[in-house]
Amino acid sequence: DEDEDEDDNSEKNKKEMDPDHRLLIRSATILLNSADASVICGVCSLMMNIAPLAEARQCAPAVARHLSNYREMQYVVLANVSTMASKRPSMFRQYVKMFFVFWDDPEYIRELKLDILAHLSSDSTIGPILMELFSYVHHYDPKFVHQAIRTIGRCAMTIPDTAERCLHMLLRLVSNSSETVVAQSISVIRTLLQRNPKEHVKVIKRMSKLLFKVKIAMARTALVWIVGEYREMIPKIAPDCLRQLAKTFREEDVEVKLQVLNLAVKLYLSNPRQTALLFKYIMDLSKSDINFDVRDRARMVRALFFKKKSAGGDEQTEAWKARTKTIMKRCFLWAKPVPETENPFKAREPLTLGSLSHLVQHSVSGYQSLSEFPEVAPDTSVREEPRAFGEDDDDVTSKKPKRGFYDFNETDSDSDTDSDTDSDSDTSSDSGSDDSSSSDDDDSSDDPDDTERKPRKKDQEEEDSSGSSDSDSDSDSEEEKPKKPKDSKLSAPTPAKPAEPAANLLDLFDNDESGNNAPGQGQAPGGGGVLAGLSFEDTFISGSAISKGPQMAPSGGLEGKKGVHAKVRATRSGPMGVLLKESLGEGLGVWFSFVRQDSIYSKAMTVVELKFQASVEVRDIHIDNVNAPGVQIRPFDRIPVLHAHQTVTSKMHLDFKGSERKVKFNICTTDRKYSVSIIPTPGDLLRPHIMSVEEFDNTKKRLTGMSQTQFETSSFISSEALAKQIGKFADVAVLASNPSDPDVFRMAAEMRHESTSLVLITVRDQGNEMQVTINCDDMLFSGRLEDYLSKVVED
Repeated sequence: DEDEDEDDNSEKNKKEMDPDHRLLIRSATILLNSADASVICGVCSLMMNIAPLAEARQCAPAVARHLSNYREMQYVVLANVSTMASKRPSMFRQYVKMFFVFWDDPEYIRELKLDILAHLSSDSTIGPILMELFSYVHHYDPKFVHQAIRTIGRCAMTIPDTAERCLHMLLRLVSNSSETVVAQSISVIRTLLQRNPKEHVKVIKRMSKLLFKVKIAMARTALVWIVGEYREMIPKIAPDCLRQLAKTFREEDVEVKLQVLNLAVKLYLSNPRQTALLFKYIMDLSKSDINFDVRDRARMVRALFFKKKSAGGDEQTEAWKARTKTIMKRCFLWAKPVPETENPFKAREPLTLGSLSHLVQHSVSGYQSLSEFPEVAPDTSVREEPRAFGEDDDDVTSKKPKRGFYDFNETDSDSDTDSDTDSDSDTSSDSGSDDSSSSDDDDSSDDPDDTERKPRKKDQEEEDSSGSSDSDSDSDSEEEKPKKPKDSKLSAPTPAKPAEPAANLLDLFDNDESGNNAPGQGQAPGGGGVLAGLSFEDTFISGSAISKGPQMAPSGGLEGKKGVHAKVRATRSGPMGVLLKESLGEGLGVWFSFVRQDSIYSKAMTVVELKFQASVEVRDIHIDNVNAPGVQIRPFDRIPVLHAHQTVTSKMHLDFKGSERKVKFNICTTDRKYSVSIIPTPGDLLRPHIMSVEEFDNTKKRLTGMSQTQFETSSFISSEALAKQIGKFADVAVLASNPSDPDVFRMAAEMRHESTSLVLITVRDQGNEMQVTINCDDMLFSGRLEDYLSKVVED
């Protein structure tokens, strides 16, 4: 086995490996932890060329990290892996499953992964690879299906021991319902039969029977070739196949006609007794065919087989026939060579890994190929000797004299050192005189408020300079301490004033029980009369802030006062539904919900919020082919690009004209269209309406009889819970409760397309069950709303 041989070689290499070689591999292995794909590709290229199998296999986990990266980076990594797998497949055979094709992989990624799977096929990996390739038959791309079937044939030709297993897999595909799959499978089976046809006589008989079922030209051409090539194994079936093909000769395609013509010649040469008449009949049909290729082929064959008698006699004619027959047997009955394995990326193999030429599959300007291994190993003494742990550079070069940064020779260093010493001494003397003069000036100062500046110490040390052996000079450094001034008075720091406490602005709005402001407690005097009755709490209904107004005293009623309920509030949006499933959208999923707010285009329009999310990158998302008769629609803005695992929200505006009409449209991308539809519920066609309890009761008295419907439910323990549930599925305003009947909840709304049409909903607790009453001018809409609410509250 190839893996076992390589393992044995790696064990020998470990014992015979040069220390420098081992050091290079160990240093490069650390770089496999890098997050840069180019570094990983470079290390993998190095490991493939110089590393044993044990170290080379460490590249596979590093490569796997970049197979979920951007598609461009995946392509570069897989292109390098494809070449490495063709030369050293043992590097990646343990990790064959990470090269399986995902449903959202682009075409160029799928081709590379199929090529890698063909290279990694062996006795140990052929099982999962064949099962994976067999599952690709159901892919939506027919081109990819054909490539997967051809990959099965490549696996069989790469490993002859697995040819039988691959052949049985292809025979299973012959019974597939798709004609293109059957045609491609037959074409691959034809290639596999050429390797050892004598062991597959049953397969050849089965292929000949398919000749009368398959209708695709490519498959029929392959089947006719199989019958003619292996005619001796099926001596009774081959003449009958020619007879059946002669009946349908005129309706066949051009390539099938040419192959039938070849079949007739082969059978006439091998079995003229049974096929002579059929051969002449097919020649006559070909002579008058509409295609000139078929006519020319038939005329050539007729000229060879049906030559007129010459004046030389029968002996010359018989000799000519025997010679012609020998030549025709060499042309038509000669053994065909076994086809070789086709590698679509074979041009990459001689090019250097990681180069631009390797990626584009041809040599570009400036390309340099990788040099060959040297025949003689380089001298190891050119590399620096390894140092002991903790050893410094000074310890290594202690025997060498110390030099300055600019010391190029000994003479220059001596002169430079002497000149530097002289200049330092002059500078120190000058600085000392300046300091003494400055101290005298400070002593003569009479201003007591001046702060004395303490002079700094100036220490000058003269370094010992080692010069040449002719002259050595030493210079001593002198320290001068400036005199401290006698009268020095430090000015005392001015104490900072304590910060005044800042007034709390929120206290301006606080009132005492009597409604008067108490000065001195952070309140604005005289402000109680202006701000006493204000409340800074807003309730959001339909996307707009509605003030609750001044709070009422407990003893007062709510007659004539408009407001909303303090506990039960309307939701921002309705329940979310699925517009496009990710499985149907090939990774793109769309969800929708009706938002409880007024449209910016018209109050009659309903706002629909769309949520787009994709597991793959999707470009140019827009709406097209809207089919909504009677519905005014404002589509969402075009989305240029939606990256993988990104969520984008957009809004549509629709005017349903007060009815639950289905709106059909297409969500389009760059190359796909998905048909979807939206149907509003009766609760989404409403808009909240704020009114007082007195107005609600008076309007309800007017909307009785046929305008009133009701239903009961026992699924809730309180009327408040039922009111909250109705508020989730209907865009209504829950009005303020009446202190006389706090368990009764009143909800009011108006139709979006007609604001004068009111919808009143009353929720009342009757002990064992809850009663919901709906009052509306539109009796049909009232009935639909009742059916809808009765279902959602029970669910």
